[in-house]
Amino acid sequence: MADLDGRKRQILQAVVEDYVRSGDPVGSRTIARKYLITSSPATIRNELADLEELGYLDQPHTSAGRVPSDQGYRFYVDRLMQPPQLSRQDMLRIRNAYRQGAQSLEWLIHETVKLLGTVSEYTVLALVPQPGPQRLQGLDIVPCSGDQAVLVLVTDQGLVFHRMIEVPPDQPPESLAETVGLLRESLLGRSIEDIRGRALSRLTNRLRSRAQVAEQVFELLLASLASADDGEQVVVQGASRIAQQREYQDLARLTEILGFLEQRRAVRDLLLEMDEGIGAVIGREHRMAQAFGTGVVMANLPGPGGSRLRFGVVGPKRLDYARATAVLGAIAEQLGEMLHE
Repeated sequence: MADLDGRKRQILQAVVEDYVRSGDPVGSRTIARKYLITSSPATIRNELADLEELGYLDQPHTSAGRVPSDQGYRFYVDRLMQPPQLSRQDMLRIRNAYRQGAQSLEWLIHETVKLLGTVSEYTVLALVPQPGPQRLQGLDIVPCSGDQAVLVLVTDQGLVFHRMIEVPPDQPPESLAETVGLLRESLLGRSIEDIRGRALSRLTNRLRSRAQVAEQVFELLLASLASADDGEQVVVQGASRIAQQREYQDLARLTEILGFLEQRRAVRDLLLEMDEGIGAVIGREHRMAQAFGTGVVMANLPGPGGSRLRFGVVGPKRLDYARATAVLGAIAEQLGEMLHE
């Protein structure tokens, strides 16, 4: 990648940042009026032509301004970008999100994904590997009103799952407590593979008189723990935000990228591209980003128990890399402080 002199750097930075904000190709008059007021439009036109020849800019139409190329975005992210100072409101939101401490790994994932989507306003991707197979560590059924109760499952790696279940109206509290005892005796400490096999069939026979409750417990067990059985959890949150970007107003293109986001393994492979720290994948640097014209900013952070937490935001190639990097950096700092308290 060729280096650039001071004025070319200023012009490339102006093109990237103006295009990110407006979505419209950037011309010499715009740059002269808003960014380089001491340079004439003619001088800037020459510099724009040079930057295009060097591969940093593209010109969509002959009479249009320029837009950044993949190479131009990369130069901007690596050498020109200055992540902005986040607003007081954003910083308070990030700090307050973790104020009560990590209740469980599931809680940590949920809060981080929700926070990242709210502050960045992009679609969020997450991959949270777990060190080893999940085992059931806790199980409880808490009666509520009438014939309803809350079923709570906890794994040995801190994942917490819960669901409202129905309890037979004629079942007394002591019978429900006995059911919980039998479930704990048979299931706690077992991996999902064990529970799928003999433990499940033996327990079904023992709980034949309480089949309705047992069936709901098994359903949540298999649905919830199966997602963590291969050692990682993939999360996509706020996929509808993609549809708000002008680049994906075409229905066919929108359907394609939404289809990709539904592919768990493909999202996993994308997030695994990121080495430790925070960085960006732009356009042709990844087959997904090239296929759908996207940019991704991702973080690979140390998690509890030697695990890794991988989070990212995805949007059009015209993504606000500077702000996304600032948001991920602030969240990474808060996560680090909380996990090492």
